[in-house]
Amino acid sequence: MAALPLQVLVPEGSVSDYDPASAGGDTCVTGDGVWLEFVNAGAAARTATLATPGTYRGLSIADRAVPIPANSTVKVPVSSDYAGANGRASVTYDAPTDLTVGCFRYAS
Repeated sequence: MAALPLQVLVPEGSVSDYDPASAGGDTCVTGDGVWLEFVNAGAAARTATLATPGTYRGLSIADRAVPIPANSTVKVPVSSDYAGANGRASVTYDAPTDLTVGCFRYAS
């Protein structure tokens, strides 16, 4: 899994960088004001899946599947609920072709 760098967006404006989605998945920081941005440049829809490591009353919480339509951009908040044992969220893809991703947070 590749560790996505956190990009902090400042009030003056920032250039957003996107990394190719990794075939083995990616990780990112979590927390208030953090989101992942998926850009699908392909003609086929994709699905990103965020692992949900928590439980509720001893039962596993289902992972979150995020549909990414063809030729579109989707933003998904990544709260600390998604933090795994390493403190980072894990995201996998049904197919990384034509898919890029960035991890962002607003400057406070």
